[in-house]
Amino acid sequence: VNWFSKRAAQSKAENAAGEEDAAEAAAAAAKLEKEMEGSVRRLLYEPFELLTNCRRRVQVVLLQELAQEYRAKFNVLFNAMMKEKAHSVEAIEERNKKLRSILVELKMTESVVSPPKYELENP
Repeated sequence: VNWFSKRAAQSKAENAAGEEDAAEAAAAAAKLEKEMEGSVRRLLYEPFELLTNCRRRVQVVLLQELAQEYRAKFNVLFNAMMKEKAHSVEAIEERNKKLRSILVELKMTESVVSPPKYELENP
């Protein structure tokens, strides 16, 4: 598997996470993980095999590629969780809206507590 095909698969999975719902994004993450399985890890040297400078340099490049794969996987999962969170917040707001309308119909003066929104929650 060459670098370009891996990168294309990663960008497809990231785009899928941006456009689809959380379940489909999780499926894309699983597919990406299956594609990544053994991609660079099988090429890594064992620690005691790093005797020459050439092998050390190759190991550095392979480890950087592995780190990139982990970052891409994390981004897909993070986007899926952000979508799931947004859906949950919308559901809570909808329920609070229904509660307020019911309270108005019953002519009750109780207040419905809304969860506070923090500025740093949405990166």
